[in-house]
Amino acid sequence: MPSAWTRRPPPSPAWPVWIEAVKIQVKIIGPLMYAAGFSEKDIEVPAGTTVEGLIASIGLPPERPRIVTLNGGAVTLDAILAEGDKVAVSPIYSGG
Repeated sequence: MPSAWTRRPPPSPAWPVWIEAVKIQVKIIGPLMYAAGFSEKDIEVPAGTTVEGLIASIGLPPERPRIVTLNGGAVTLDAILAEGDKVAVSPIYSGG
């Protein structure tokens, strides 16, 4: 029987941690593009990034009202992004 000095700890699923990245396409519409610094761009984000995390990472003010779509449909801020997703961010307009 091996002693405590020769035994290795069991493998841990948390080690080593590999952070994968996903590539998404981001389109910023209207005056929000001035805050973001671009109008359309491919961005790599860590796997598991949410829409809210994306918005924070590109520098859009969180207090600014906006509409966010993911692959052409409405989405909540806690939606997790996946490889190839297309995100569009637009300010809320009113009028008619």
